[in-house]
Order: sequence, then structure tokens, then C-alpha cells
Amino acid sequence: MFDPKQLVQRFDDLTASAYQHPQMESLVELCYEASSVPNEGRYPHIRVALATNSQVRILGQVCFGQPVDVTKAPALLSKLSFACHPVHRVLVVDPDQQAGKLLITGISPSPSSLLPLDGHVVIEAPAPGWVRILRNQHAVECFRGEEHDVSGVACVAAWVQRDWVQAMRRRFLMLARLAPAVSMGSKEVVLVDPAAWNASRGKIVRLTKSTAQRALADALADLLGAVRAAHHGGSILVLPSRPADDLPLAHEGIELAPEDPGVACYSYFAWSTMHQIAHAHPEVIADVDRTSPNWHERLKSNIGARAERAWLRIQVESESTAALTQVDGAVVLDHELAPRRAMAMIARSSTSPGSGLAPTGARHAAMESAVNAVGGAVGFTVSQDGKVTAMMKGRGRTAIVL
Repeated sequence: MFDPKQLVQRFDDLTASAYQHPQMESLVELCYEASSVPNEGRYPHIRVALATNSQVRILGQVCFGQPVDVTKAPALLSKLSFACHPVHRVLVVDPDQQAGKLLITGISPSPSSLLPLDGHVVIEAPAPGWVRILRNQHAVECFRGEEHDVSGVACVAAWVQRDWVQAMRRRFLMLARLAPAVSMGSKEVVLVDPAAWNASRGKIVRLTKSTAQRALADALADLLGAVRAAHHGGSILVLPSRPADDLPLAHEGIELAPEDPGVACYSYFAWSTMHQIAHAHPEVIADVDRTSPNWHERLKSNIGARAERAWLRIQVESESTAALTQVDGAVVLDHELAPRRAMAMIARSSTSPGSGLAPTGARHAAMESAVNAVGGAVGFTVSQDGKVTAMMKGRGRTAIVL
């Protein structure tokens, strides 16, 4: 039996935020009910953010002239959700509107966890009977009334790709120390003040660690979300930076040569880091006129806009990579999430220790063989119903269900 009150309470306990919105439980229950209301034979993928239009006013936002009342109207919420891309758009419910009503005020691009919508609560219903509440990297979810906590791809990303996270941080910190300028991608840079940078270096170093992990997790989450949105299923294998073992392929598929490999993730990480530095340590940034009115707000807005553009590039690349998964075979990515091979047929091993998951299909079994053969690799399989499984080589068991 689905209990929205219990789910909201578990969410508050997990985030230690005690986020008390009077209509929170009603909105969770509405999303749960709307998830089972089809429209022209299709079930919705609902994403709703509790925020005001002004808080999420970014490029591509659509504001309604009159708020749409979806209170006790799951069919209407289901229909509206089809106006949103299930990964890159979110319906906005204004928490400050009329008491007792759930009013949708617009449709906004869905920022990553490092951009301005960070901190707001998002309620998602990706399939009938499946509801999750998210804030930053924390989430609780309920599938047909059975609750469990999930940590998302962030844990997998941080554990498997620690070398990439360290390399990204070293590149950022080295460029800032030597230039003194921080490279944000292929061309753009931000000048920094060396003395102020060194004075705050310890705090900035700690900040880069969490930002790098979240940047990689955001990119992975967006990619997996794009695959789920296609309702086709697919397999993705992420290789370590220096694979010591050969990938067991029955058929090599098509080799890919992406333009500017790894730039999207690094650019997003670097701009997101500078966005946080602009909030906490604005004295570090040198290329700003501090005599102008509201210089600090303008600085944050300027860098935030660049971070949004970097995030949009992540989304475009995610859609392109997700499209490759709709063809039979696995998509192989390098450690910077750049696609290197598509339509790869992985040779199944008869000696794989097994994950203990039941039942497993051919897609899961092949991916399990791959991660057991290549140390440090992580594999993702997405079922047609949207269920994501992450696999890595462990002690006898190789699967984690997300």
C-alpha cells in the first residue's frame, strides 16, 4: 500500500533537511496516481520541481500565463508531462501559490545537480507505480508501494572512476597555479588572483573533489536517463583510463572517433567549480570589475550562464550516445565518457561468477562477463521498463541495482 506520508518522512530523514511544504505529500500522491494514467496508449514520465519561476529562470524556460491547477487531477498531470522531455525538462510547481492547490506555472530545462536548481526538490515518476523524491544526490523511491533508498550513479562513478576524478582536479589546479588562468574547455579561460587563490587553496582543493565526483555522476545520470527515455533498453560499458585487460568481443562493431573527447565533462566540471568559487570565494577571480554595482551577483550570474551552456553540451552528447544504444550491441565509452565503439557484441564467459540477480537476460550476462574480464570497468544495462543495473568487478558478486 502506497503511503506518501511515510515516503516524505523517509526523504526528510535522509537529507536531514526537514523540507516542509504543506502540499508535498499531496504532490507525491498525485504523481504516483498520474504515473498509471496512459495517454494514447503511452504511460508518462513525470518530473516535477518545487520551485518558483524566478528561481529556475534559465534559457529555454516556458512560463504559463495562468497557472494550471492539477489538484486531484492525475489525468491532466499525465497529459502535461508529455510536453516535457523526460530527461531535459521539468514541470514547475510553485510552492508559494494558493494554499491547498497544486499549480503548475511553467516548464523549465532541467539543470544538473551543480547548477542553480540545486537544492530544490524534484519528484519523478518514470513508470507506473514508481515514484522517487530527489534533492541534490539524495533520493528515496517507492516501486509499487515497496520503499528503498537509492544513492544513484554517484557512488558507482566515484568508486570506479577515481583516477579520472583525480586527473580532472589536477588539471584544473595546475592550470590555475601556472597561468594564472583556469581553462574551461577547448578555449575559454577565467583569470584568477594568485595570492587570493593560494590563501583559499585548501578549501578550493576540497571543493574540487566533491564537484568532480558530482560532475561525473551528473553526466552518467543524464546519459542513463536518455537511454531510459527511449524505452528501448541498452548496454553501456565504461572503460578505466588504463585498461590492463583486453575487452572480450565476439564482434568489434563500429569504432568511433569523437571530436574533442572528454572536453564536455571537463568543461562542465571546471565551470561548475568556478560557479561555486564565485559564491564562496569571489576574491579569487581576477577578471571582474569590483567597482560596478552588484558586481558579485553579476559575477555569479555570468559564470552560472557559462556552466549552463556546458551542461547543455553534456545533454546533447548524452542524447547522441543514447541513440547508439538503440542498435543491438553495447556502446563502449572511455574513462571520460566519450563513445569509442558502438554495436559491440560482448563474448559471454561460461566462468563468470554470477551476480546473484534473478532473472538475468542475455544483455545482463554479457555485461557481467565484460566487467569481470576488464578490471576497473563498470557496465550499465537498461531494461525496456527503465530498470538500470550497474555492474563492476567485486568479490564474487558483480551487480548493483540502481
